[in-house]
Amino acid sequence: MQLSADAVAFVQSGVSILVAAADGEGRPAIARGLGCRLLERSGRLLVVLRGDEGAELLGALEAGGPLAVMFSRPQTNRTLQIKGDAVQVAPLGPRDRDLPARYLAAMDAELTPLGHGGRFLEAVLRAGGASLLAVTFQPRLLFDQTPGPRAGCSLPVVP
Repeated sequence: MQLSADAVAFVQSGVSILVAAADGEGRPAIARGLGCRLLERSGRLLVVLRGDEGAELLGALEAGGPLAVMFSRPQTNRTLQIKGDAVQVAPLGPRDRDLPARYLAAMDAELTPLGHGGRFLEAVLRAGGASLLAVTFQPRLLFDQTPGPRAGCSLPVVP
């Protein structure tokens, strides 16, 4: 499955990112993402996570279970959810080391008009100094989760 150009632009912008999975007993686990990038040749997505946060989520992902990633624009509440599989977790590579800083700058631009940029953003996301992980996965399903009558509807993808 390939995401549309609009969906790719959206998930790589200054949107809130939450990554969720369930452990072997069905218990949910969640952590905040610190950026997203399309791996163009494969169509896979890479999401950055803090390695010192979300041990339960990382355990569920490393066990090979599927995941769901929610991308939401705070100013409009536009929200997409992508469900995927073929999950891999690895240390963040050199090519993506600047992804969290670019993501924080984009989130700051998104949240400042709402009165939540700067120190608030840094307190919530705290990217500096953490060991960062790259979670890559193959998108399989795409849903509109924007509040309203279309919430939960599947969206078309590029075959």
